[in-house]
Formats: sequence, C-alpha cells, structure tokens
Amino acid sequence: MGSVTRRTTVREDGSTVVKYDVQVKRRGGQRKSRTFQTLGAAKRWARETEVAIERGAWTDPSVAERTKLKQVIQWYVEEVSPLLKAGDRDNSPARRLTERLGSISVAQLEPRHLADYRDARLKDPVRKPGTDHQNAEKVGARSVIGELGLLQRALKHAAAEKSIPLPRGLPTLLVKKPSLSHGRDRRLSAHEYDALLAASYRSSTGPQSSRSPWLEPIIIVAVETGMRRSEILALCWEQVDLERRFIRMEIGKTKNGEGRRIPLSTRAIRALQMTPQAVTGRVFPISCDALENQWKGARARAGLGDLHFHDLRHEAISRLFERGLNPLEVAAISGHKTLQMLKRYTHLNVELLANRLG
Repeated sequence: MGSVTRRTTVREDGSTVVKYDVQVKRRGGQRKSRTFQTLGAAKRWARETEVAIERGAWTDPSVAERTKLKQVIQWYVEEVSPLLKAGDRDNSPARRLTERLGSISVAQLEPRHLADYRDARLKDPVRKPGTDHQNAEKVGARSVIGELGLLQRALKHAAAEKSIPLPRGLPTLLVKKPSLSHGRDRRLSAHEYDALLAASYRSSTGPQSSRSPWLEPIIIVAVETGMRRSEILALCWEQVDLERRFIRMEIGKTKNGEGRRIPLSTRAIRALQMTPQAVTGRVFPISCDALENQWKGARARAGLGDLHFHDLRHEAISRLFERGLNPLEVAAISGHKTLQMLKRYTHLNVELLANRLG
C-alpha cells in the first residue's frame, strides 16, 4: 500500500543529494506523500501510516500544520468562554498567549515553547491599570499557571470540536508549572478597610472626581458574604431576597457546582440597596477586566498594593469564625466542601482569640 522512491539531485557544484519520496494510498484512492532524508525514516513513516490507516486512526497532519495557535485560542474564547460563569476573565490571558505563541502551529508546538513562555512571563512587570507605567512587582505564578491552563483547554476544544489533530499530544502536560507560594494570611484592618472603601469612590480610569457605582458595594458584599469574584459578577437580582435577607446561589452556577443560600448582614443589605439596578438584571453589570482595573486603581490610592481581591474572601471567612459561627455553618455560607479546604482560607485575629480566652 506504500511505496518509497529514491530521488537523486545534482547540485551546481557537482555534489549529489539523495532523498526518499514516500506515497501511501488512503481510502478512496487518495494518496499521502512525504519526503525524507534517510531510507529508514521513509520506511518507518510508511509503515506507521499504513497501520494507522488500517486501524482507522490516521489523521492528516497537514491540518495541524496549517492551524495556528491564534486560531485555536480564538475558537475557545468565542465559543466556550461565553458559556462560563466568568468567561470574560479569559480575554486578557488569551491576548497574552496570542501575542507570544499565536504564530506557532499546532503541529510545531513543543514543551520548550511553553517553558520559554513561562520563564518570560515570570519576568514581566505588572502594568498599572489604565496606563503604560510598570510596577516593580512581577507577574505571579498563579497568573502563568492560569494562562497555560487556558491554552490546554483551547487545544482540547480544537481537537474535540474542530477535529484538529494533536500530533504531539498536549505539550502543556509536560511543562513544569511555576511553584505557588504558601497560602496567604493577609488580613484587612479596620483602617485599611475604610481607606479602601474611600478610594473606591473614584474611578481608576475616569476623571479624579468621577465615581464608580459598582466597586464600593462589590467590596462590601465580598467582605460580608465571602462570595467569590466570579459569583459576585454573575449575581442577578432574582437571586437576591432583601426581605428575607439571603442570596440564593443556584446549582451549577458555583465553582463546585452545588447550590447554597448566603445570609445577608445589615451592611450587605445597605450595600445592595445603594446599587443602581441595571436593565440586564445583573446586580453588578461590569466585566471582570473592568472590575480588575477599578480594583487596582482603588488599591493603589489606598496604599494597599499587596492586597488581592481574593483576600477579601479570606477576610470574610475569618470574620465569620470570629463572630462565633462553627465550621459547618461557615462552610454552608462559603461553599467549601471539606473542612481542610476551609482551613486554608481561615486566618483568625489572634487578639480577638486572646480576649475570648480571658
């Protein structure tokens, strides 16, 4: 079914070059051909291709050679991300992946490309929101892991939905991920909390006197409920019951897929009441990127450059324990499945514990 032909070419200087043309007949009479430098490689490819055709597992590698990673990433962002709870969070990492890896084809992608990407990204400075200025802070390991994870999901989507073969498998599985630091124990003092809320009155992208209507209530809701950022941004008014003082998180719309009811404190209710209602039905109708820019701007104005948005969830869970709730009650509010997972987010105020001891 396969044939190998020896071809000799004479160069201008009189030297000769020998190559081997291989042809393998496919179903339907079509033929697939490739050229090799050695006879052994030519025979090996012919044999492997014939076996794959007989098993029905043969795929045309030229499809992977023609498909660039830019297209693979674009398919995922356009077709999968909009279906996710916080899919707009994929936009920024998708742009970074496209800028540096977009011109590489699926067939060419090797672990070394991803290792180079990883090392370069860890040296990149973090840009200040809305400006071209750079911080001394470098891109974190969690961001790089997230970007490589997005590329892996995009490759899987291309293989499953677009029939793009992955001749090298998933190179993302072979690349060592950067090490994450130990769990954070950042707490928010009362003074820092007041400063952060005051700073949230001004938009980080608009004039100094302008005010973002969303950032302050988002921060308050995050600290009072322990909700994740993705859950807050996806929250709709139909899930909020101000009269009975709870938020209903529906099954399938949380990180762990399970539903729960989150009680609302008096301060959380006031924050929701001060939030203007949008025609979309969402409580906070802004994108993840917009929130990130506003958050970084307010954080900088408050002098809290080391504070992450996810630290607000840590703060909320620690406060629930400090208010006297037991682990099962806190887990019911936070959505943690195991007490071990809950422990990672809990950093109690030692002074309060000392006062309780008497």
